[in-house]
Amino acid sequence: MAKTAVPRCVIVGSSRAEPRILRAVSWLVERGPTARVIVIGPTLEGAGEILRLATGEVGAAFGWERTTLPRLAATLAGETLAERGLVPAGRLSLDALATRIVHDLGSSGLGRFEAVADRPGLPRALARTIDELRMARVAPAECNDPDLARVLSKFEEELEATALADRALVFRYAVEALERGSLRWDGMMLVDAVVSSVWETEFVRALAARADHSLAAYCEGDQRTEMHLESALSVKAVLSSETSPNSLSRLQRGLFSEVTEQGPADEGVEILSAPGENRECVEIARRILREASRGVPFDRMAIVLRAPSQYRAHLVEALRRASIPAHFARGTVRPDAAGRAFLALLHCAADKLSAQRFAEYLSLSEVPDADPAGKPPPPVPASERWFPPDEELVPQAIDRATEVEAAEAEAPVLIEDPTVPAVVGGTLRAPYRWERL
Repeated sequence: MAKTAVPRCVIVGSSRAEPRILRAVSWLVERGPTARVIVIGPTLEGAGEILRLATGEVGAAFGWERTTLPRLAATLAGETLAERGLVPAGRLSLDALATRIVHDLGSSGLGRFEAVADRPGLPRALARTIDELRMARVAPAECNDPDLARVLSKFEEELEATALADRALVFRYAVEALERGSLRWDGMMLVDAVVSSVWETEFVRALAARADHSLAAYCEGDQRTEMHLESALSVKAVLSSETSPNSLSRLQRGLFSEVTEQGPADEGVEILSAPGENRECVEIARRILREASRGVPFDRMAIVLRAPSQYRAHLVEALRRASIPAHFARGTVRPDAAGRAFLALLHCAADKLSAQRFAEYLSLSEVPDADPAGKPPPPVPASERWFPPDEELVPQAIDRATEVEAAEAEAPVLIEDPTVPAVVGGTLRAPYRWERL
């Protein structure tokens, strides 16, 4: 019986992360633990999480490699950059270069940008615009805007004079290295990696040409990435079919789409309107209590405010009257290191005391200092477990007093001989990369 031919390149899209991750893990497991596969994610941590999920099914793997598109491009272009004496430039360096260009061109060479030449945001905006133009392979002669073409030409001159390489140059040399080299992979996989420019498309096309099989998974609705992936891999994207489509899944799929998907309405998405912010917050509190009665815990609920200054006071009062505990945070904040450390310990236990997971916990510098006898410290008494309140809910006078107290706090004790204590700076003394031994 003949075997079914396996497609060489596959592009899948889904509005939810879980189907994309499961597809990536199953595809990686099919390749085998000894196959040379390169996994490209939006971040190293994201690609590493897929590798950990796959190794949980196959055990140890020896041929899998995680990376990101910019990181892989810099690695492949490294030899050419060294031969030409070029140094890859980061965003800060390019912003400084754009600032120099604005200063050198002065008022006579900036054209229509002269009106905002003294504004601090102009160099950064020009640097981002030039980056987009160069990643799109637009030469100064091809730019329809004469003022922008003049700035772009000056930017290329400054790059050559300072021996710097921007993203476009790095990706160009990476593509050339792949085309003339002999690198081969058994598989190449992109998961949630954003491909939004011509040079990134050329790079993905060159990678796919060097791989026996390729898989690309992207977020459904990202039409730019979908278009560039289809151009790079020369196949059409396949959208994952929802087994039970509902209002929420349709909203997730069509959030950024111009086409409205029709379907029966359900309780997954509700739209309410009330006469004033106060009544809106009361309705929000009622729905929170309704979901809580269904068994949804409070820490699995969230409220996102478009205008916090208008809604915060009403929301605090509505939640207080409904006896709903709440934590208020401003904007999007980075995860607390202590919480991340606790989650790393839980993952370490779930992975049967994985050294990689424990090394991740140690890297967060949250290990408590040992007592003079070298034993773990005693737990903090309940009366001393006080944390400063959120800055949004504190009057300015109290907030300033808290800042003064924090500034007058005792500085951490410096360890003159770091070989004496077991815990230094919140982490354990250990050999370099001990988790890889």
